[in-house]
Amino acid sequence: MMAPQPLLLDLDASSKTLIDSKNDHARGMVGAAGGWELELPVIARAKAIEELLSSPSAPCIDMRSSLATALSAVEQYESEIEDLERRLRDTSHALATKARREESLRQVLAAKEKELAALKEMEHHWKSQHPILSALLQDTTLLTTQLNEANAIVTRQRDALRSAKIALAEKDARVSQLERCWGNDDKNIITIRERKLGQELDERTSRLRRLSVSSRRSSSRLSMYDVHRDLTEHRWIPDASAPQCMHNGCGRRFGVWIWRHHCRRCYRIFCGRHTGVLPLSVVDGSLDRELGAETKRKKTPLSSFFKLIMK
Repeated sequence: MMAPQPLLLDLDASSKTLIDSKNDHARGMVGAAGGWELELPVIARAKAIEELLSSPSAPCIDMRSSLATALSAVEQYESEIEDLERRLRDTSHALATKARREESLRQVLAAKEKELAALKEMEHHWKSQHPILSALLQDTTLLTTQLNEANAIVTRQRDALRSAKIALAEKDARVSQLERCWGNDDKNIITIRERKLGQELDERTSRLRRLSVSSRRSSSRLSMYDVHRDLTEHRWIPDASAPQCMHNGCGRRFGVWIWRHHCRRCYRIFCGRHTGVLPLSVVDGSLDRELGAETKRKKTPLSSFFKLIMK
């Protein structure tokens, strides 16, 4: 910016010299024409001065050409200066923009460094927590397996419960059907039993009638002496001679809980395990004796005979 000052000074000096030379030339011309200056009109003087000024000398022409060249150089230099200033302003603006960008980038870099530090801390924390995470993953896998097994068990139990409900419903239907059938069968059974009992009652009634007739006939023939003789003819074994059951292979000894049972056929003594439930029919023996049939059956005691007759 300080370089063009000598050129400007030279230009100013040349312009001043040119102006001074024109003024001196004009004054000389005016001095020469001083006699008729008052005679000419003002317009003529002006034209004369203009003609004098419009027809310069050779030094003036050279000075003008050098001045135009200097002015063009000055204009070119000013344009270059303006261009440089504009470029300087653009460069300053670019530098400011670059500085702002660098500041923003510096801030972004600081944020990224903070994030990187946080990530490193997180990585260190993750590495420290990796065994725990591995154990949790194993526990999760185990729990998932157990949950799947439990779900399978629950599914099987639900299926079994559903099947059991279906089977129970079928059984309930079957029970209802059996109850209905049982009601009908019970009625039929009761009817059959009534018929059978009626037939048995009729048979027993007719048999009792026959027995009553036979007993009246036999009682008329029998006497107390015959009964006593029959009783005395029985050969009952004394209790003292039979301390235990006389059945082959039994050998149970009689006592408070094991009683003696006398057989009415062989007159021996047995325990309750080897004794028949139904006694010998006295009336049948009486009928056999009345008809003269030979039998190996022995007579019953008199009390049992009277009990049967009194029934």
